[in-house]
Amino acid sequence: MTAKEAENMPNIGKGFHVLLADDDPVSLEIETIILQSEGCSVEPVTTGLQAVEQALRHRFDVILLDWQMPDLDGVTAAEEINRGGGTAPVILLTGGMAVLPPFPEASHIQGMLTKPLEAEDWRACLNEIFG
Repeated sequence: MTAKEAENMPNIGKGFHVLLADDDPVSLEIETIILQSEGCSVEPVTTGLQAVEQALRHRFDVILLDWQMPDLDGVTAAEEINRGGGTAPVILLTGGMAVLPPFPEASHIQGMLTKPLEAEDWRACLNEIFG
């Protein structure tokens, strides 16, 4: 799906409850604003450990995890969430890689988005997962 096609799907993800983990406060704020502008409610956290804790306490439609965080990276956090019974799809956020490498099946990782997060990319990723 192209970004142009994603622009024509403005309602995908609207009403989703999203767990967002990013250790960079500026990125976290920008990502939160973008997701809220897309109609999502956002639970922002700054560490992988906080993400695991929140994911196992509350129900989320989607979990966005920064791939590289100092305490617990996104892949490991995703595995911990899955081991604890979490079932929400996980999307990794990365500042560099644009190609999704193979991840352990236990991680539930179903997509990857590069930073800075763009609304059109968010919609296209959701369409691949839920469409």
